[in-house]
Amino acid sequence: MPVTVESVRNIYQRHMVGKTGDAALQEGLAAGSRQFSALIGLTDERGRRNLNENGEPIINPEAPIKLKQLPLGVVSEAILGIGGYNPRTVLESPGSAVAMESVGNTAVQPGAFHNVNAWGSAYGGLLEVKILEEYHKPAFIGDNLYETIPTSQRWERMPGTTLIGDVAEEMTPGQPHPRVQIGERWVDTPKTAKYGLGMDVTREAVFFDPNGNNILRQAGDIGYNLRLRKEKRQLDLFLGLTNTYKYNGTSYNTYLTTGNWINKLASNELVDWTDIDNALNLFANMTDQETGESIAITGPFDLLVMPTKKLTANKIVRDTTVESRTNSAAVVSSGANPTQGSFNGDPMNSPIAYQRLLANSVAEADAKKYWYVGDFKKAFKYMQNFPLNVTKTPATSYIMVDSDLVLSVFATEMGVPAIVEPRYVIQCTG
Repeated sequence: MPVTVESVRNIYQRHMVGKTGDAALQEGLAAGSRQFSALIGLTDERGRRNLNENGEPIINPEAPIKLKQLPLGVVSEAILGIGGYNPRTVLESPGSAVAMESVGNTAVQPGAFHNVNAWGSAYGGLLEVKILEEYHKPAFIGDNLYETIPTSQRWERMPGTTLIGDVAEEMTPGQPHPRVQIGERWVDTPKTAKYGLGMDVTREAVFFDPNGNNILRQAGDIGYNLRLRKEKRQLDLFLGLTNTYKYNGTSYNTYLTTGNWINKLASNELVDWTDIDNALNLFANMTDQETGESIAITGPFDLLVMPTKKLTANKIVRDTTVESRTNSAAVVSSGANPTQGSFNGDPMNSPIAYQRLLANSVAEADAKKYWYVGDFKKAFKYMQNFPLNVTKTPATSYIMVDSDLVLSVFATEMGVPAIVEPRYVIQCTG
């Protein structure tokens, strides 16, 4: 059901009943702004942000007011009054500093200056909702591949100690314990980078687009494209298109067919469970770089395929029984699916990953066959200086007045994808 001007106005008015004086009315208006923010899902009732496990702002899915129910023009009329699509005019009108109680169909303003601030908070809040909706679209899977690590550093040297290996010795009675020396090892992560986008809302944009369709579309583009940039950076490293792994000062490719680890398997197109078995068998050969001792990689595992293999992967993982035949089909046997219990949920797929392969000169016929299996979040980390941050600036500065702006909205995030242990992921190129 669409939200009306009266229902929005009532959100603010109920906090202003019985209040007199500019300060008291301003306090009531601020309380109304907090309630409005909670109703559209940006915050809780105390004004605290709703955050996901990575510290990023999200929309409360149970918010009573959905964006599609509330045209931006309704907010403008409820707060600025009938025909109130021109917050700059309201701010510049004579007597704008005079405290006023809302009466009848007039705007709910203690004073036009505070009124415009309330409008900017509500209007900007709806733009932020649109930014978050697009930023968190399910098509973006990068955060499902990476563990997010908060950091206050531009780059990290992640220290560790070398394993001592199988060096225990048999001891005779009274013999001192053999001593071991612990060496140092480390992984250097790349330098973090900040990415951001912003939009300026002009007086004309609000006036000629009272319902805000074009303004909302631009806000959505900000959220989508800021996340798309992060997604591409994450996928390029994950897919092996970029390589930043640096161990003890030496740089390596993520996926190798020879060398200190082998985690790249050619000619292994995903057709049935035996292809998964071929890939998982590579984990049995993973050894520590210094000691040569085995590294236990036992799962459960994650699985990423290209969209062309989505249904194939789902069938392989979800089948309850598997039938096997000899070449002549003279002997047929069936049993439980050997992959049961081996995976974390359903296989992932990503059209964006497929497009990144094509954009980096992987032939279409080959790109369709790329797939990955492993413990992705043990291999990949997103080093995050700060998560997505959306900032709204009301029309109160000289520069904004000079440019005839009524509101500006900015979105930024800062971090970098990193590979810290390539032995936990296998790449199959079909």
